[in-house]
Amino acid sequence: MPDPLHAAEAIEVKPGLGRIWLGFPHYVVLGWALLFSWQIWDLRNWRDVYQERTLVQSQTNAELIISMARSITALQASTRDLQDNQLRTAMILSFKFPQTARDVDETIQQEDQ
Repeated sequence: MPDPLHAAEAIEVKPGLGRIWLGFPHYVVLGWALLFSWQIWDLRNWRDVYQERTLVQSQTNAELIISMARSITALQASTRDLQDNQLRTAMILSFKFPQTARDVDETIQQEDQ
């Protein structure tokens, strides 16, 4: 039984016209090389396209997050303004029209119950 570490030495490789790599015809070896090269190129192309799509998507997401943060800030400011106007209106109503202010308060309390 031959030694597995020296098995490669037992293979006879004879260069000849039209045959290379352990007796395979040259067109088979070149075909494998071409196929392997094409697969590598296709994988690199897919990776590049994927990186571009990821970059565009991350930029779009960042823009959407910034836009959403601005919208939230504007909504919070508008809510504060509405609350301030509500307090002002209630104060003006209670000073100028005390009976109407009490009626409005009673109506709001009845709706809450």
